[in-house]
Amino acid sequence: MSSSSAEPSSTSKNYTPKEKADRLQEMKDEEANVEKEFPNELFDICGAEPVEEVRLIDIPFQKGKTHDEEEHIFNCVKVNELRKKRATIYATITRGEKALMKMVKSTDAGDWEIFHNKMRRSFETLTQIMDHLQMIGFEKTKGEDTKYLGYASRLKKMIAKIDHIRDTQAANLPGLITKLIDQYVKEEEDFCESLIDPSTGEEWIDDQARKDAADKQAQAADYNARLLKYKTSICGYFE
Repeated sequence: MSSSSAEPSSTSKNYTPKEKADRLQEMKDEEANVEKEFPNELFDICGAEPVEEVRLIDIPFQKGKTHDEEEHIFNCVKVNELRKKRATIYATITRGEKALMKMVKSTDAGDWEIFHNKMRRSFETLTQIMDHLQMIGFEKTKGEDTKYLGYASRLKKMIAKIDHIRDTQAANLPGLITKLIDQYVKEEEDFCESLIDPSTGEEWIDDQARKDAADKQAQAADYNARLLKYKTSICGYFE
């Protein structure tokens, strides 16, 4: 799970009780600000997987000696909260990959636009978080950009599936929408199965194994999408 706060470093514990209380309140306020400014609406649909541990910056409790030093500390607080929020969105995307299509199948068509809009807004939130981190200008953690691009791509694929479902529904071709959703549900089930290590019955811990499973799912989804598009065009031709 992600840490809720960063402890002061061992070299910076010279603070008063009031300074500690003020800093903790500042951290709490910034957590609330980030939650309000960067909503994760995808969570409303499917919840989230356990959140990965987040690398946080040590926050000193004592007040900065200068205005610039105090501003730097506040930026550290903000970076921590943005990183935690980003990790929560990542966990929601992972959950969506495992459950979204089953939810689509069990809901009315009128809900699909709601799903689409919430997913789109979570994508925008993720982009805004990266923009804010860039503006603050702190050194990025190893693999930070690569991880963001990977999760953003996965969310875009989920959005594309919802778009495809809505477009197919609008085409009003009898039976085709059911086949499409069933196909996506099967891909989702295959994806979940591919994440399980047969020797333990639990999900693979290795990141490469998870990436290989995601790549395999993407290839299958691309093929099935092209096949369905061909079938749709043929049906339209003979109408």
